[in-house]
Amino acid sequence: MSAPIIHFEIHATDRPGLARFYEEVFGWTTMSASGMPYTLIWPTGEDLQPGQPPSVGIGGGMLDRNGAAPKDTDGVNAFVCIVQVEDVDATQKTVLAHGGRTALDPMDVPGVGRVYYFKDPDGNLAGALQPEDRP
Repeated sequence: MSAPIIHFEIHATDRPGLARFYEEVFGWTTMSASGMPYTLIWPTGEDLQPGQPPSVGIGGGMLDRNGAAPKDTDGVNAFVCIVQVEDVDATQKTVLAHGGRTALDPMDVPGVGRVYYFKDPDGNLAGALQPEDRP
């Protein structure tokens, strides 16, 4: 039996503020879920309705953090989502301009592309990948 990943979640101490970070940095669409403390996320930027999947990739959500945010000195302690971008170096500048922090400077991975790891303003670790051009 296969078990594909079908949804992701981001923990936040300030959901509206963190939603703005992802909207401004990556162009994601977010929407507060009706009747519950949850924010729906469509990473494609499409204008979708709850329950409707994005045209590509997976949708996600944001929920209130139950505990302390990760410390800068904490190692990787969760699944790390990697966002596909057109320009990793431009993404790094945008992440930093919107309150994120660099966790690992951009680097080239032969046969894969250019990758960058960052922490969002709430300390969550994520990555950005500029795929290598392939013939």
